[in-house]
Amino acid sequence: MKIGVEVKEAVLDEKAESAARKQRARPGECKRVTKEKMTDAWTMIVDELVVRAKMGSYNHTKMLVELSGINDEEAELPRERIQISLSEILKKELQQQSKTEAAGKAGSSRSRSSETE
Repeated sequence: MKIGVEVKEAVLDEKAESAARKQRARPGECKRVTKEKMTDAWTMIVDELVVRAKMGSYNHTKMLVELSGINDEEAELPRERIQISLSEILKKELQQQSKTEAAGKAGSSRSRSSETE
């Protein structure tokens, strides 16, 4: 009896393995199966790429641009940047500092004159 149970289990295992083999794609079908799976998951893949690109990932952004087919002529990106020299930035900062210092000195001299009166 014990041998009969083992044989039945072996037959069931073989049938299960045979069914699993039938469900697996054959080498010639891999391309078709891959296309089907990619088509089903495409929106989720693109959504994840967008999330990663928004987080600042250069590689994901580049991949999205390549997948979308956007080239330089079609992209509506600003071509020229406003260029401000470093000297102009420093001049503005110095002017602001001198204004705040002058305002601070004027305020302190007013308070001193009110104290003496």
